[in-house]
Amino acid sequence: MSFMPNGDNATILTGQLYGRLLNETRASSLGLTKTFTYEPTTDETELRNNNTGTDVLVKRRTTTVGANVSLVLDEMTARNLAMKLLAEAVDLTQAAETGMIISEADIVAGQITKLGGKKVTNVSLQDEGANDLVVGVDYRIDAATGYITWLKAFVSVSGTYDRSEISSIDGMTTMDLMEKVQGTEIVLTCIPTNDGPRALVEEVLVTLRPSGAMNFISQDSEFQAIELEGQAQYNFDRPDAPFGTVTHYSS
Repeated sequence: MSFMPNGDNATILTGQLYGRLLNETRASSLGLTKTFTYEPTTDETELRNNNTGTDVLVKRRTTTVGANVSLVLDEMTARNLAMKLLAEAVDLTQAAETGMIISEADIVAGQITKLGGKKVTNVSLQDEGANDLVVGVDYRIDAATGYITWLKAFVSVSGTYDRSEISSIDGMTTMDLMEKVQGTEIVLTCIPTNDGPRALVEEVLVTLRPSGAMNFISQDSEFQAIELEGQAQYNFDRPDAPFGTVTHYSS
């Protein structure tokens, strides 16, 4: 170790961020990450006394130690979105079924109808006069989400449709909003990728909560970012380094 000034020690830190939920055995990538910050914090209590005529500091004791952690993630993966929405991500599954029935009445143009499933196919609709409805003229169908948007008014509509099987390999995830109001406990590891001095951050246990709003509609031409913040916690499974470790690489 040298303490002489050296421009080679100047660095811009970059890295790959990984997270492991407490019920997982291995950490997985959190995707493209804009920032990962760690701010150590301490709370102290001071004893002051002025018996000598001047207020002097007699003793200072640290009462609380911790750290503030914040993340800005550039990828809207299911897990990242679940952490942002305080939700539990669960694979969406669905059994295939044919000949499912739709029956609607008093339809107004601009209304929507939710079908009984996602990934629907073979939609066949007729109005009250048994006339076949034309997609793109009478209605619009979003097959992936299973929603019909009505383009005209109808007294009644009836018909059938099919829905496809959905399994875990299809990569569809559902989550109930505000299911984990306590936040998400996750163990973070950041593997450095920059040139010059590097910092390997390992095994930081943190409870993450949303920071800022989630924009489900945004027309300002900016990519959606997932912003999270929280507090590092004492990890009782690692009493030797309960708040994680950092390894410094000089080059």
